[in-house]
Amino acid sequence: MEKTKPFEALRTRIRAYYGSNSLFAKALGVSNTTLSYKLNAKIAWRDVEIKRACDLLEISPSTMHNYFLPQM
Repeated sequence: MEKTKPFEALRTRIRAYYGSNSLFAKALGVSNTTLSYKLNAKIAWRDVEIKRACDLLEISPSTMHNYFLPQM
């Protein structure tokens, strides 16, 4: 069975809205490295970052769990 990457739905949403992780990282106010660590579940998302990401990616509070709970 193939293991999926954590935060795959979030990665897809980032590509759809920003085209690249680096453009999204800049909009979010974090470095490319920090975003990479977060998307690979190496460091945790802070609440303020989740709220900002939801605003930037137009993710509603009722569906945010689909994007910020890694499916590993």
